[in-house]
Amino acid sequence: MSEHSPEDLRESLRELRKLKESTGWKWACSIAKEQIHTRIQKVMWTPCEGTAKAMEQEFTKGEAAGLKLFITMVDAAIEDFEERLKALNDGEESDEHSQGI
Repeated sequence: MSEHSPEDLRESLRELRKLKESTGWKWACSIAKEQIHTRIQKVMWTPCEGTAKAMEQEFTKGEAAGLKLFITMVDAAIEDFEERLKALNDGEESDEHSQGI
């Protein structure tokens, strides 16, 4: 990702946390979990007869993986922004100490 100022990162964190706590996000994640369950059931209980069926099952597995990624992406972004903000803050503290501030 591109460089962000500490203020940009803090604002992004605020927005991501608001999103995570929103009713809409919780609703979307609930739907995604139901869709994952449906796809897993389809793969588990559909006999794999031939290459075409195997390809269809692999596609369905990919859909389930994508839905799982969707559910976890906000948490991953929050973690990423927190780490980058900490690194920026640690870097500023290092600079202050090396300058005798």
